[in-house]
Amino acid sequence: MKDISVSILIPCYNYGRFLGEAIESALAQTHPALEVIVMDDGSSDNTQSVAAGYSGRVRYHHTPNQGLSATLNTALQLATGAYYVWLDADNRLAPGFVSKTVAAMQSVDDPLLAFVYTQQRYFGDREGLTARPPFVPNRLKDRNYIDACSLVRTDVGRRFLYDTRPLVSRVPDYDFYLTLSENGFYGLLLDQPLVDYRVHSSSMGRTIGNRYEQVSIMKAILRKHATFYTAKERRNAVRAAQNRLLISIIHNRLRGRPFQARLRDLVALLTANPGLAQGWNQFRYLLTPEIFSQHHE
Repeated sequence: MKDISVSILIPCYNYGRFLGEAIESALAQTHPALEVIVMDDGSSDNTQSVAAGYSGRVRYHHTPNQGLSATLNTALQLATGAYYVWLDADNRLAPGFVSKTVAAMQSVDDPLLAFVYTQQRYFGDREGLTARPPFVPNRLKDRNYIDACSLVRTDVGRRFLYDTRPLVSRVPDYDFYLTLSENGFYGLLLDQPLVDYRVHSSSMGRTIGNRYEQVSIMKAILRKHATFYTAKERRNAVRAAQNRLLISIIHNRLRGRPFQARLRDLVALLTANPGLAQGWNQFRYLLTPEIFSQHHE
């Protein structure tokens, strides 16, 4: 197991302020056969100078800005490891992440086992632990419960790659795991919190942006994976996305929210088929947000 090589791929776009911590966590891995590749996706901040501080220990590659999926695909062509780990530049790995996930992967003699995923520990603007369930393919059809930061077989990653098309590329990890499931591959949960997930304003903004588009994103996913879903599963997946959108918008009904944001909420809500009561409440919130308490509904 010591000789099994692993590539840690760190895509970075203007996250130089966090990059050093991600690199340090990668270099601190207890697994010996390791390479760390920083993929600079056309950053305009100090990403290059941060990476330069690790010259000789980290491979650094700069490309014009091409988006996350394309950057990961480029990194996969550069990787020399039998397995790879996609580590976001604002997150960190526990020191035993690679050694423990490799051991879990090697413990199962099955060519269809493609990845090992773990629990996460939130830090930064929020603290807590995830409770991700064991892998069940049908559970993926409604929502993603597997983090992007998993140990993945490099041959499988190169075979399927990450989708660069609009909407689908907003959730490249979710689409990737669906693609693997659709082709008979599966994952294994290592039920330990071995990834530190940083919660901050940029990461929350990215999540909120995806929430507004999640119905459109789900419909794009369903078009791509049409043969993987039954008609009933397609309806359930859209309904689940609509419900998540509705819940997130209801939670946004705060007194100090600006008018433009409230208007955006109303427009987004209408795509979720909210029903007359919620539609009316959202219209009232647009015009008179002061009548809604901080924890309304």
